[in-house]
Amino acid sequence: MKPQRLVNGFKWLNIVFLGFAAICSSLYWSFQYPNYRDGRKYLENNVQRIVENQEQKLHIKHAGMPKVSYTLFFPSILDFRPQALTYDAEYDWKTNTLYFNPLRIRTPQETLTNKVARTMMGIDEDVNIDCVVEHEFGHVYADFTSERLRTENIWPGNIKRFTDNIAYNIASEGMAENSVVSCDNDERHKGFGKLPNLNPSLFDDRPNPYSIGYHLVQPLVKEFGLQRIVEYIVQHPLQREDLANLTAYQAQAKRVLNGLIQSR
Repeated sequence: MKPQRLVNGFKWLNIVFLGFAAICSSLYWSFQYPNYRDGRKYLENNVQRIVENQEQKLHIKHAGMPKVSYTLFFPSILDFRPQALTYDAEYDWKTNTLYFNPLRIRTPQETLTNKVARTMMGIDEDVNIDCVVEHEFGHVYADFTSERLRTENIWPGNIKRFTDNIAYNIASEGMAENSVVSCDNDERHKGFGKLPNLNPSLFDDRPNPYSIGYHLVQPLVKEFGLQRIVEYIVQHPLQREDLANLTAYQAQAKRVLNGLIQSR
């Protein structure tokens, strides 16, 4: 008799726990929903404007628009990358889909409710959604450029080794950061110093691909423009061996591009 009572007690305890969890989830979502709604509405109404402004300032033309999805969970989470829970956006080149998390977006028309909701999630107040969109469309531009030049076999190619992935990320994030026109990237990446020489056998995530990539690509973009640099990188990707001397990769890019200009 006592074992049965114990079983029944556990059943009721589970019911109470699940009910409490459901109530808390409902209350949390009801509080967060206005932030999700306002963030999504801002994106739906402004992505086209942001992209056109980017094209005008960088003298580029996007070959097309990716599919856009609004979600709280990005595909990379399924690749055992829990840090994706903190992403504002993510571009999946395999499916040509751009994912935005509206809960993490601070719009120019942010209300007190939005602000409190974002604070509860620990979101950086300084995130500028226009810059997030521009960064992600930098990835889109590189992907479409690779398709146009038919270099998909080398960019992004078949990344097998983790250090190959580090090299890819540095080049990829460098192009994306140099696609941002609504934020002061020099200010965001100041204090970085000269390009580091990385260990080609490095098997950890310590290198910051955003700042390293920005300073790798920025002088090239300043001299040759974003279009030429993206075309060069997707045809001559940063390799594992280049990590040991990033300035040499820069110098080689300048020699090749100057040669192409002089031969015309």
